[in-house]
Amino acid sequence: NFDVGIYSVAFRFLEAIVFIPTALSTALFPNIVRLVHTDSSKAYRLYINATRILLVGSLILFILYQTLIPLIISNFLSQYLPSINVIRILALTIPFMFMISPQGIILYSEKRFLRALIWMAVFNLSLNVGLNFYLIPKYSYFGAAWATLISDVVGFSIFFVYIRSKLIKAKQ
Repeated sequence: NFDVGIYSVAFRFLEAIVFIPTALSTALFPNIVRLVHTDSSKAYRLYINATRILLVGSLILFILYQTLIPLIISNFLSQYLPSINVIRILALTIPFMFMISPQGIILYSEKRFLRALIWMAVFNLSLNVGLNFYLIPKYSYFGAAWATLISDVVGFSIFFVYIRSKLIKAKQ
């Protein structure tokens, strides 16, 4: 129970910022849908620009997570001191978490992408579950944090390569 509590505290801090990339991606969705159907190169440029903006914002939040949250926990939530190192690992997922959001709107924008989205999501879920089964018994909440980070990096990478291939190929 203690280990689950430590990881849960760390993950809650991460969950608190999910609304940021979701809001931007939701606002872009109508334009992405229109551009995917009319001009895939413009859709790709909009996707890349949104990803860059989210990357910059996520790097700022990453720095804040690495500095301010440990201070807050140390000064006000001392019972959760063991979660600080888990927060530092999970903070590494912030850029990938942010950059995955515009990928989702691309993949939801057209029916032809849905099958691939489902397969990539199932693969990434399976990877995450497998990593958790392997890492948690050995490394406890640190293993869970590393499994999350690895899954986010792999998920972002797979989606990025797929989107690039489909939108660049579509304009040729």
